[in-house]
Amino acid sequence: MKKQIRQKGFTLVETIIAILILTTAIAAPMKLASESLQHAEFVQQSLTAAFLAEEGIEYIRNYRDSNRLLDSDPNLNVDWMSGITSSVPSDDKCSGEEGCTVDVWEINDPEDSIVSCQSGCNTTLSVTEDKRYTHNTGGGVVASPYTRRVRVEYASAPAVPNKEVIVTSIVTWTHKGETYSYTLEGRLLDWQEI
Repeated sequence: MKKQIRQKGFTLVETIIAILILTTAIAAPMKLASESLQHAEFVQQSLTAAFLAEEGIEYIRNYRDSNRLLDSDPNLNVDWMSGITSSVPSDDKCSGEEGCTVDVWEINDPEDSIVSCQSGCNTTLSVTEDKRYTHNTGGGVVASPYTRRVRVEYASAPAVPNKEVIVTSIVTWTHKGETYSYTLEGRLLDWQEI
């Protein structure tokens, strides 16, 4: 009688199945981590877009408040929406479909901080070295995926005519070849006249 020799070890099929299970166990979490990182990048861009939209509205609100402070001087007669929107075409920067751009970092000349887009303008935001967003394209800035446009319109049927405006801030950006948009709307009142 021949003695049967039993070898201890794995067969080729067992080895292939073990490798397949191990590969699946490693690949699934890696894919999940990769997708999570991509989603986190999109969420970060969405939050930045929301903050940029809010910044556009806050800048218009600040401009309105500055006009009101100037108007408190009896020697000056400054309209609450002066430099933003007006029935005077040369003073009307932000109304209409095209709206305007607001650059909160244009501190040297506040008049240059609001630029009408009625005949075209640069709505692309750039990032400065210290991580501020600006419409300037000078030295030390890097293009960002964001654009911002602000529209200001008088409310169609306010309780008191010409004392309420609707401010719409629209931020668009591109992520992985797709264009996204974040729109924020706020209402401002001529609070000293109401």
